[in-house]
Amino acid sequence: MSNRKKISPKTQTEVLLSSRRRCAICYGLFGNTEEKKGQIAHFDRDNSNNSLENLVFLCLEHHDQYDSRTSQSKGLTIEEVKKFRAQLYDYVATNLPASTMPTEEVVDMEIRDDSFQSDFTQKSQQSQFSAISKLAKEIGISEKQLAEDLEAVSILAQKVDEAGLSRTQMRILALIVENVDYSEVPRRVVESGAHYDYLSHEFFSEMKVLEHRKLAYIDEDDGNIHLSIGDEETLQLIKYLSKLKEIDILEFLKDPRVELLLYDED
Repeated sequence: MSNRKKISPKTQTEVLLSSRRRCAICYGLFGNTEEKKGQIAHFDRDNSNNSLENLVFLCLEHHDQYDSRTSQSKGLTIEEVKKFRAQLYDYVATNLPASTMPTEEVVDMEIRDDSFQSDFTQKSQQSQFSAISKLAKEIGISEKQLAEDLEAVSILAQKVDEAGLSRTQMRILALIVENVDYSEVPRRVVESGAHYDYLSHEFFSEMKVLEHRKLAYIDEDDGNIHLSIGDEETLQLIKYLSKLKEIDILEFLKDPRVELLLYDED
């Protein structure tokens, strides 16, 4: 597990209110001022550094890109995104009405966000919140944080589903997710688990497909395999849910309706 520290409700609320859930990168690059599904990201990518100056609201896609190595090569630097955040905050302060909602109500609103509720079409609202509350207590995190993490898991699984991978490629991806630590895993671990010989041409061919689909890649510098999707918390939640429900990670990733795993079988 990572050394992640929970962001306090007060700090979360300040970030959400300052951004009004507008992604700083969407605004900085495209002038997009639409409200987005997203997460609070860390500028320095250190989940234990929760100072207000180190936090920014990003949409799910840009959060993944910012935290990935490939995004850094494209020039998404800390200073650039900080400038985008400052520009966004100026826009919000000038063009959007200030909220007087108390902290507790804002956090409650975050838990019950409609974009998250819309994924749950087969259970009542009451049982949705009950399931989230129960699982949050089991894991030891807030309901709000679990809601954000579950949404990120759903997005990740949907990306995998849309990639159209073969079963072999899915097995390799599942092995990466199962063994990953801080977004990387030694190549030999995955090769061995997938029953490939070391430096196998077939293995590299399958990895090229995963790289093309922007799911995972082999780093030329350290030789390890890196995931291009999901942060450490998202991946740990996938592992936890698959173990809790006794579902193989391969089968878990094949079904993007991960929210159904919250509920016990009737």
